[in-house]
Amino acid sequence: MVHYSLEKLTILCFHFPTRAAQFLKVMSDSQALQESQNLSMFLATQNKIRDNLKENLEKIQNYEELLADVVNICVTMFETKMYLTPSEKHMLVKVIGFALYLIDTQNCNIYKLDQKKKIKLDKIDRIFKVRTKKDSFFIIHHFLGFIKIISIGNL
Repeated sequence: MVHYSLEKLTILCFHFPTRAAQFLKVMSDSQALQESQNLSMFLATQNKIRDNLKENLEKIQNYEELLADVVNICVTMFETKMYLTPSEKHMLVKVIGFALYLIDTQNCNIYKLDQKKKIKLDKIDRIFKVRTKKDSFFIIHHFLGFIKIISIGNL
């Protein structure tokens, strides 16, 4: 993890607008300038990619059954320890969480799928619970790192 001093972050924050302006002056082509502005606006919109994905998935008939299968495969892989590294284990947890987020809409929610026996929320709950002190230390450590990143971003 890269650590910046407050002085360096302040310098970066104040120099960013001037560097962006210099970049725009170099771009004399109006089409390139327009594309750059469109890209900037797209990236500035928070969660745009995720929200567009969720909206477009909702247009597909029975997409939730496919995602329920993905969740069940990841749960099985997690429970049977079919991973080699901690990052693979973490990836399974992230896939389960994100797939559940995509499934949970106004038309279909995860509780209905649990009632229909498409997914098993009790197994998923066990995965997301902290079991040992080592796991809780790991989660707290990453949470504090996440908070540091957010606080640096808000300077």
